[in-house]
Amino acid sequence: VQGAGLASVTGTISVGTEPGAVGEIRVINSLSQLAHSDSGKSMAIGQSGQGLLRIGGSGSQAGAHAASLGRLETLILGTNPSGDGTARITGADSSWTIDSTRFLIGLSGAGAVHITEGGLLDSDTLDELTIGVRPDSSGLIQLRDPGSRWIRTDPLVVTGTAELAGSLVVEFDGPGFQTSAGQPLEIVSATQLSPFANRFDVALMPSIGAGNFLSDAYD
Repeated sequence: VQGAGLASVTGTISVGTEPGAVGEIRVINSLSQLAHSDSGKSMAIGQSGQGLLRIGGSGSQAGAHAASLGRLETLILGTNPSGDGTARITGADSSWTIDSTRFLIGLSGAGAVHITEGGLLDSDTLDELTIGVRPDSSGLIQLRDPGSRWIRTDPLVVTGTAELAGSLVVEFDGPGFQTSAGQPLEIVSATQLSPFANRFDVALMPSIGAGNFLSDAYD
């Protein structure tokens, strides 16, 4: 989808379905929009192959948007052990808005979300948002560059890594925040340069009760 185009996909979506397959959904340029997945449908990026969802980009490719039409049953990046699923939200005014029951970043495979150059991920998950679900899976959330944001209204379980670098604000706004089995949420500075060296490198976040919120700022 490009050049201020609009696409709508109401059914189940799978990108990189079979082992060895490589697939990509690309939404680029200002005002380009992808509306996907009616309520109860599922979306898999990197089911058994390699899948990429790319929203926006640098320069003139920025400003694209994707959003779910209803509440997905399950959204997975990296479903099976051979699956490798990645979402990239890049550039000012580029955004991905998700309503889902479960959002799994690395179920049995590798899953990653990269929010860079001022991109926005806005996720509302009723049941479970987990980074790195099963043993030997890998999950990554990365925020980088000024203005990049991840707005959440759901509980988060981190067994993988949340990597934050650059100037950013991360908002956890919802019923609670928890780590899984005492696993740390790793907040990593890319440059490790003064004045930020060791300031937000590793943080173990306890559970936060209902109605509270956590906001981390890295300036």
